[in-house]
Amino acid sequence: MPQFSPASALATCEQALRDLITTVLTTQIGKDWISQVFTAEKLEKLRQIREEETGRRTRRGTSFAPGNELAYAQFFDVIGILKKHWEHFKPALGDQIETLGLLKRFEAMRNSVAHSRELLPFEEELLSGIAGEIRNKVTIYMSSRDPVGTYFARIDSVTDSFGNCISNLPQDPMEHGAWLRTGLVLHPGDTVTFQCRGTDPQDRELTWWMLPNYEAESPRRSGRDVELTWKVSDHDVAARCDVHLYMRSSGMHHRVNGMAPFDHCASFVYTVLPRDGETP
Repeated sequence: MPQFSPASALATCEQALRDLITTVLTTQIGKDWISQVFTAEKLEKLRQIREEETGRRTRRGTSFAPGNELAYAQFFDVIGILKKHWEHFKPALGDQIETLGLLKRFEAMRNSVAHSRELLPFEEELLSGIAGEIRNKVTIYMSSRDPVGTYFARIDSVTDSFGNCISNLPQDPMEHGAWLRTGLVLHPGDTVTFQCRGTDPQDRELTWWMLPNYEAESPRRSGRDVELTWKVSDHDVAARCDVHLYMRSSGMHHRVNGMAPFDHCASFVYTVLPRDGETP
């Protein structure tokens, strides 16, 4: 069985490359790097796509769309940026001919998945293998920028069911996570799911859990890609309700020690109010 399903492999590889490009070019070119790698015409098209997507999400009742125009670029655009600025990405991705060869093969299979064409078993394994290799290379590079990152596990991204996403967490060794104000108002009885992705430089098993959780036992999930569910209750009613998604590796030591040690945390901030007609 392949490590990643075809859809998961696509998301894993593409997100890793987009995060890498954003991190590297912000350092090498500056915060306005996006305008340096795309023409004004191309950038305007990407912004139009972003606005249309934001409008669709708003009509569907979701509140968030990725803020970086690169999120709306085609995969061949991503490869084009890598090729043009390879000197900046070589420390992360290694030999240009070898890596771009893998990505070209990946793109061909990606198109099949995108058009709902089934892959042969060996193609699924190849797609999964390429995605895993790219993510590992990016993880090792990102970890090298963090003085403690070569040892401790890290969160790649957490996305709630409204589309709010925390990714590219800070590399400051004194920061053990990141938080996001969603601006959403929820009510008891609502259900929110969180799609979690993480990596470990030493390939250890990852365990995830969520707080607050008022069930008898806080459910835990193991794996690099997991889903956690928050059932909003009366206990959560507050002007500010913070939901924390924790992750740790199976190693002996962790980035944050204590009664409940962990390696990384992503926190989402909501407002929870009683439903109309209920007594506050």
